[in-house]
Amino acid sequence: MIRGFKESDAKEVSDLIARTLREVNINDYSMEYIESDGIKFEK
Repeated sequence: MIRGFKESDAKEVSDLIARTLREVNINDYSMEYIESDGIKFEK
């Protein structure tokens, strides 16, 4: 079962996206871009 996103999920989802960018998409984006303020998903 898949449930909808809850505000309390924000930190975990943000961490998952950042980890995916670092581990899976590293060839698509520079580490500088991944670590920049522009790509952070935190509130």
